Formats: sequence, structure tokens, C-alpha cells
Amino acid sequence: MTGQPPPAAGASPRAGFPGRCGPGRDTVAPRWLAGALLGVLGGRLLASAGRGSFGSPAALVCSFAVLGLGGCLWWVAHRQVGAGGALVALGLYAFTPALAAGVAPAAPGALGIFAMVYTGVGVAHALAGPRRKWRPRIALMCAICFFTGAVQPWACVLGLLLALLAMLYLLERGRRLLPVLFGVWAFAAALGCLLARAVPADFPRATPVSGFRFGPVFGPVFGPVFGLRFGPVFGPVFESSAGLVLGCAAALALYAASRRSRYFGNTAPLAAALLLGGSAFLAGPQAVVWLFPFALLFVAGVFADGLEGRSRGVWVGLAVLACGAQCALACLQ
Repeated sequence: MTGQPPPAAGASPRAGFPGRCGPGRDTVAPRWLAGALLGVLGGRLLASAGRGSFGSPAALVCSFAVLGLGGCLWWVAHRQVGAGGALVALGLYAFTPALAAGVAPAAPGALGIFAMVYTGVGVAHALAGPRRKWRPRIALMCAICFFTGAVQPWACVLGLLLALLAMLYLLERGRRLLPVLFGVWAFAAALGCLLARAVPADFPRATPVSGFRFGPVFGPVFGPVFGLRFGPVFGPVFESSAGLVLGCAAALALYAASRRSRYFGNTAPLAAALLLGGSAFLAGPQAVVWLFPFALLFVAGVFADGLEGRSRGVWVGLAVLACGAQCALACLQ
């Protein structure tokens, strides 16, 4: 199913992502396509800058965070599920209209959480290997914690908690090191929070995304019940995003129907997305934007299952339809 050799007898399923691990069969073409998609996203960001949407250093940081998040999404999805699913996720990401407009202020937090979770997964795998592989990953995690703590502290707290949950599940040995590691990472995050005063005052640490037309629909439904304005969140992500909605719906349908798709590599990002959606009660509506890369990683994994199954033609058609719809709608913005 995955192009990978079967695991050795007696091997623990926690040694990797059950069902998939690694890029599998690959060629240069998917990497060129991924680079082209990121280039298209960069061009859209530059076009937005030309229209005056990004006119401050803080907004420039947000733009780089949008591109960095796209690169991280490609890297993690490609390593976890292969090139097919990764290209579907990156295509939906690159052509989401809101990424060049309203969602950008929440991008640094989304990048920090996503990077912390999957760097933590990398540390958990490294702890099962030689010590020489530990230090680079631990140092990278410190840098991510520092950056995220400086720009959006609440995102740093959520990212550390999710990384801890993932590492507790994956680690079978070396758990005694977790208190030390998380002490070091929490110290790096605290330093970032202390230096947050150096961040420009206009930097959107917890600014809700604003300006969309679904507000009158979601607001009256969720607002009086939960006391939150969910309208300004769902709109920038889902408005003019029929392809994204189609991809998420198809992925959820296959995940619910097929037991083969319900393994850790798919369940973990889905669970993280649900937890981050619930955290909007504490962190504010921008937390819903933070779940975006996890939702796309879930879509990537399930689409990869569909592309390798018996109904491959159907899933190829769905992938082309979803990404094509996103591209067309983005061009109309």
C-alpha cells in the first residue's frame, strides 16, 4: 500500500507512523511542482503587498511565515505520506485566497505550533537512535520555541503541549529525558516572551482575522452561545474556498469509511486540529486559523491512501477538481 517494506517482526508500531513512514518512491518532478506552488504563493503575497495589504515590518514577518508554513507543510507531508498527498495539500494551501489577505496575521502562530509538534516528533524518533542526532533537533526546537514565544506566546504554550502529547505517545525509551527537554524548551520560550517587548507594537500577537461575508451567518449562531465571534475566523479560510471544503469533506468521508486510513499519521493531525479548534475558547478566534496546516496534513494523508487504493482514478479526479477549483477561485480574487 505504501511502497515501503513490511516492518520487522516484533517491531513496535510507535517506531514511526504506522502504515507510512518516509517519502517512498519519488522523483524530482514533485519537488519542482512544490517549488512552483510556493513561487505562486510568493507571487500572490507580492501582489498583495503592491495593493498595500502589507505595509509594515510586522506584515513582512507574517508574509515570510505564510511561505515558511507552506514549506513546512510540504516537508512534513512529503516525509509522512509521499509526494502525491503532499502536492494536494500544498496546492490547496497555495491557492487559498485568505493566505494573501486576512489570515496572514495568525500565520506566525500557526507556523510555530506546526513546527513545534513535528520537530517534537523528530526529537522522539532521534532519541531512539545515536546521540549525535539529538543535538540538532533539540537546538532547532529551542529556536522555534523562542521565536513563537516572542511573537505569539499563547501559540507557544499550545505547541509545547501538543508536542508533549505526541512525544509521550511515540517514546518507548528515553521518557526520563522529557522533563529535562521540556524544561529547556520552556526556558527558551520564556526568554522569547520576555523579549516580546522588542517586537513591533503593531505585530498581531492575538489579533482576530477580520472581514468576511459569512459573519452574519456564523456570528448569530455561535456568538450568543460561546461568547466568541467565530464569524471573522471561518470566513477568510473558507470563503471562495470550494476546493478546500471539497478536499476536507472527501478526506473525512474516506477516513470514516476505511479502517486503513485510521492510523497515527492521519489521526494525529486530525486530533490536533480538533484540539486547536477547541482552544479558541481560551486563545481567541485566531486559534481556528492555527489548525489550518494540521487539517491540510490530514487531507494529504487520506488523499495519499485514496491515490494508492483501488479507486485511484476517483481520487485523482477529486484532487484535480479540488486544486483546480481553488486555483480558479484564487485567480478571481
